[in-house]
Amino acid sequence: MQERRDAYQHLSMTTVRYGDQSAQLKDIRRSDPGQGQWSFSSQQATLRRLDKAMQAFFRRVKAGDKPGYPRFRGANRFDTVEFPKDGDGVR
Repeated sequence: MQERRDAYQHLSMTTVRYGDQSAQLKDIRRSDPGQGQWSFSSQQATLRRLDKAMQAFFRRVKAGDKPGYPRFRGANRFDTVEFPKDGDGVR
């Protein structure tokens, strides 16, 4: 979310999309061994969830509604993890 926020605020209101961040995910997982504890497809599902929230934000902006920018949630409020694909290393 921070990457998307920075792009929107500082780079003349450009957006970072799911495909951009998903492509970075492999390198992030390679450079940070702690990321290996989470399944790859679960992390992609989280990115899809973020993408859906950002698309709704931009849809509201375009329609002239009160947009309500997506915000960070504390660990105690983000209590679900999606596992969209079986057999990808989750045990």
